[in-house]
Order: sequence, then C-alpha cells, then structure tokens
Amino acid sequence: MKIIFKLCFIISLINNVTYAQETKKEIYTEETYRILATPYEGQESDVPSRVFRLKSDDVTMSLQAASIPDALSRTPGVYIQKTSPDRGTPIIRGFTSSRNVLVADGVRVNNPALREGPNEYWSLLDPFIYQNIEVILGAGSVIYGSDAIGGVVLASTKALSRGIAGQGLQILGGDIYSRYISAQDAFQENIQMRLGYEDNLSFSLGISRSDFGDLHMGETTALPNSSYSSQAVNFRLEYDLDTKSMFMFGYDFFDLDDTNRVHKTPSSKSFHGTTVPGSPSSSAFRIKDIDRHAAFIRYIYRDGNGIIRDADFGLSFQRIEENFRRIRDTGVNHSTRNFVDDTYALNLRIVSDSSIGELTYGFDYYFDQLNSEGVDFTSSGIATKRLQGQIADDVEYHQFGLYLQDKYGISENLDLVLATRYSWVKLNANQVLNVPGNELHNTWQAFTNSAHLVYRFSNDINGYIGVSQGFRAPNVSDTTRDGEFATSGTEAPTADLDPEYYTTYEAGLNISKENYQLGMSVFYTRFKDMIVRQIGAKDNLDGHLSGFEMNGEYWLNKQWSVFANVSFVKTYLRNHREQNINNDLTGDQLSKIPPINGQVGLRWKPNNKFYTEAYVSMADEQDDLSQNDRTDDSRIPPGGTPGFATYNLKLGYQFSENMDFALSLENLSDNAYRYHGSGQNAAGRSVIATVHYKF
Repeated sequence: MKIIFKLCFIISLINNVTYAQETKKEIYTEETYRILATPYEGQESDVPSRVFRLKSDDVTMSLQAASIPDALSRTPGVYIQKTSPDRGTPIIRGFTSSRNVLVADGVRVNNPALREGPNEYWSLLDPFIYQNIEVILGAGSVIYGSDAIGGVVLASTKALSRGIAGQGLQILGGDIYSRYISAQDAFQENIQMRLGYEDNLSFSLGISRSDFGDLHMGETTALPNSSYSSQAVNFRLEYDLDTKSMFMFGYDFFDLDDTNRVHKTPSSKSFHGTTVPGSPSSSAFRIKDIDRHAAFIRYIYRDGNGIIRDADFGLSFQRIEENFRRIRDTGVNHSTRNFVDDTYALNLRIVSDSSIGELTYGFDYYFDQLNSEGVDFTSSGIATKRLQGQIADDVEYHQFGLYLQDKYGISENLDLVLATRYSWVKLNANQVLNVPGNELHNTWQAFTNSAHLVYRFSNDINGYIGVSQGFRAPNVSDTTRDGEFATSGTEAPTADLDPEYYTTYEAGLNISKENYQLGMSVFYTRFKDMIVRQIGAKDNLDGHLSGFEMNGEYWLNKQWSVFANVSFVKTYLRNHREQNINNDLTGDQLSKIPPINGQVGLRWKPNNKFYTEAYVSMADEQDDLSQNDRTDDSRIPPGGTPGFATYNLKLGYQFSENMDFALSLENLSDNAYRYHGSGQNAAGRSVIATVHYKF
C-alpha cells in the first residue's frame, strides 16, 4: 500500500502546481459522464472509431434495461443473442464475448475462463448501478489487450457529488427504482443512497433485487422452468486529494441464481422445426449459479499542467464463481461442474502533452488463479470425482502489456493517431484431462500496432480511416475446456493452439448538423489462426469478415424527429468439412453471425417533461449458416432463422423534480420470433413500467 501512495505522490509532485485556489472540476459532479481508463474521454470528434454513449436516463429509463446486454440492444453494430432469458450476449461486429472486452469502473470483467461463443458473464453487472456505458466498435487490442477484437464496452457508475465544507456528515440524495416486466412477471427494485463528509469525501451504497418468472414468448407461448433471480450490492467512495486528483474505492457483488439452459431440456419449445430433447432425459434441468465479487482502488488525476496531464492508476480484485449442476428428470444429479477464477490486476495509464503530440501510455498486468472440480453421478446417485471440471484445475494465467499511443496534429484539421503494444501471456495448467502428464505450459507474446487519420472537415463533420492489428492469446477455456457446445458438439483440451491475429481496415464519417445527425462506417477484418471448436478438439483457422453500420436522426421541427440504424456483417472461414479436424478444409461461415438488422422510428418530444416514440425493430432471415449452425438444431431452425419485425411504443414523463416514469409497450403484435442463435424465442407482447424517485 505504501508503494501506491508513493506513486500517486510522485505523479502530483512532478506537476508541481498548487491548486488550492481553483474550483472543483466538473468530473466530480453528480451529473458528469465519467468513463475510467479510456484515451477518448470527452473527445468524440477525435476518436478514430465508432463510439456510442449511453447515459443514466438511457439505460434505466428510456431503454429500461434489465441487464447490461439489454442496454446495448439498440446500439448499431451490436446484436443480442440469448441462450436463455438470463444469458444475454452482445455480438459485436460478428464477434462474441471472448473476443470483446467489458470493463466496469476500470475493472476488466473478461477472464481466461470465458468460452468461445455466447455466454452469460456480461449479465453480472447491475444496470441500475452501471448507468453510463461507452461502446467502442472495432479492434482495441493495442489499448485494451487480448480479446479486444470486435469491440470494447466501458461501463461506469456516476461520479459522486460533494457536500459543503464545515457541515460534517451530509445526506446528498439517493434514488429508488421500481420496475415491472409483464412478459416475465418480473419485478426489479433498486435503492441507492449517497452521503458526503465535508466537501472532499463522498460515498454511496446501492442494493438491487430482481425476480423473473417464466418467460411468455410470442403467440402467448410460455417457457417453463425459465425463471431466475439476482441480487446485487454496490459501494463507492471518492476522496479528493485536491481539485485535480482523487482516490476512488469500489466494491461490487452480483449473485445470479437458478439460471436454466432451457433449450437443452424437455421444457424447450420448438420453433420452425428446432428439436426438443425427449423425456425421459438426463438433462431435465441445467442450472447455473454465478457470483461476481470485485473490489478496486484507483487514483485519478486530471488536467495537470506539468509533464503528466492525466493519470489513472488502479489495483483490483475480481472473483467469478460458477456452480453448474445437470439434473435428471428423476431429480437425481447427473453431473456437477464448478470453478472459481480470482483475478488480481494492476494498471497505469498516463496522458502527456509533448512536442510530438498527445501521448497516452501505460501498462496493465492481470494474474488469474483458477480452480475447478467436476463430479459425475450414476443414475442411482453414486459419485465419481473427475480430474477437472469443464476447465482445468490448479491454473495460473498471466497477462502483461505495455502500450503507447501518439495523437499528432499534422495540421489544424488533420490528426495522425499511431499506437503500439507489447503483450505477454503465460499459461500454467497443472490438472488437465487427456494431455501428456496432465499439464499444459505455454507462453505467447506479440506486438500489435494501429495507425489512423482523423480529419475534421468542419466543426460538425469529421471522418477517419485506418488500420488496427489485434491479438488474442489462447485462454484457459480454449486450451483445457472439456464438455459440450451448441446442441450436440463436444470439445476436449487441446495443447498446441497458436494465438489469434487480426488486421482490421476501417473508415468512418460522423456528421452533426443543426437538424440532423448521421454516422457510418465500413470495415474489413482478416484473421489468422482463429481458434475454432471442432468435434472433440479445436484448431487454428483463417478467414475474414466485412460489414458496415449506419445510424442517423433527422429533426422535422423542434418537437418531431425520425431515426434509424442498420448493421450488416458477412464472414468467410476456411473450416474442416463436417467440423472434423481430420477432414479437408472447405469454405464456411463463422457461427451465429447476425443477419442484416436495425430499427426505424418516430420520436415526439414537445417539452422537457414528456417524450414518446414509436419504432420498428427488424432483422432479415439468416439462412447463410455455418456448419456449426446447421448442427445446432435446438437453437437454429432447419434452413435458418426467419426474419422478423416488431412494433413498439415508448413514453416517458417527469411528474415532478423528484419523480419520473417510463412505459414501454413491446412486440405489440405478439409476434413469435427469435434472434438468430438464441435458445428460445423473444418475449411476446409485454408491458414494461419503471418508476424513478429521487430524494
């Protein structure tokens, strides 16, 4: 701990400026949008990527997001797949969770247990607490390290306001949220309290609870055994050292209980010919309980006048604990698979102004300790312990990175943004099934680079063009996972995997006029040695993808506007025929790639207290299927997933300074539809109502 304070003291000392007479910076006020550890903070016009920002009213009220994936559901370039109602996964530019990075208040949520394909770990953040979200589309490996291929999502809590000097302990306010979702007979509640001591110390406590019943899908079809619940606790403390620097401490707890993978059980419902497991079945229930604990301390420094302009230094700990049990229709356990992943992290990011431009540089280090266990049961309940659970037991995983980014002004309107990163990853797995000696040891390293040009045509038009390299080292799931995937696939530990390499070429344009906004981007990504699951093994394969996103809004007058967005991805993979590693290579697609999709709508906002909007969400038929999709017949219908259109209404009203209300009427036609790759249909006709009270 002494080292931390010494480092923070040195950062302040280098700048050698007295701040006592300056007023507090806006970054410490309650309404400020604060994202930690991003080089793009407050500089949207200078960003060489598509960036979308959601603020607190977007997440909790207008979107009424039940989870973080739900909050991203209307973001261009993002498509939400749900294996079950509680297991939402954002597919960003065609890539799923293990190739996208999620950061929460500077804590990297990604861990080396993340498996390929959709998974549920992005649902382990409380959307009532993490109300500010920034989505950066495209490769981010240079700044954010391994996994940052499709995009980076930065979630943050709101900055805390401060009290008044000389007043001691003060109540600074709070929030109460209450929500009802009719399609799941669900109730969500949250309460947050903020307090301050004098004018330099503030802290907050938030508690949330959610109970979801069985999902009612379109055409009034119920999905039995799809209920689940969650609880969350969040604590934040901010202490000002002076007007430009502060310490921040945080703790999160999120508990997700009794989540059932319904599409692999007899409770599933067929959709356009998808299969339903028969009964009697050895998989009457497939239940997961997942807990996330995270604690961190950060030193934040902004707007210095010396060598260091901005700094962000952090220490963090995260534990993700997963308990899975597969239950026979007789109620007897079939098997259990459990793991615990403890992540210790250290990172430093500094921004300096120099004669060669604005420099952003730093390092990050992540150390994971993973332990797992598995037990198989006979039909009479006799237990046999396995060497490992679904991933190896007794594992250490190290990730270290050094990076440097330079934004150099070539002219008044043209910037060149260059960046480079060195990555080093080491795996030590000591209890692994079916490998020589039951051990795996490997080290990977790489340099990745990026170069972009950002041009400001005018104050309201800017564009960018560039190339980014991506690097992803094999993680613990890639190398040691033993279990099932999709409907009937199985995988086994694979010892000799190479790291993945990506190169993305991208161009984009952003226009922000008085009466309209328009954003668009096109991209092409070539990948080498992508790790792809085969029957009983994994292999490194090559391919490419391309696509575009476009979004805009046009104001007809001061009250009315129309808005729309559209996204599309096309992929090619050189894969083994029939997913058999012993067969020849042939042309294929990546799995679960979304079809062309988007929204179009009309918004009316006559004043600052009321708004309403009507919009249509649409997706085309996805019949361009990978080999894996064609065998995943409990999720994907023969011939592909049908297209759909849903009709929706939203409104919001502020009753008073302290109370506002949001109402959504979703899927008004009660359409039976499914997002491609999901394990069940989406909700049918539903009413979602949220009341927010501020005190």
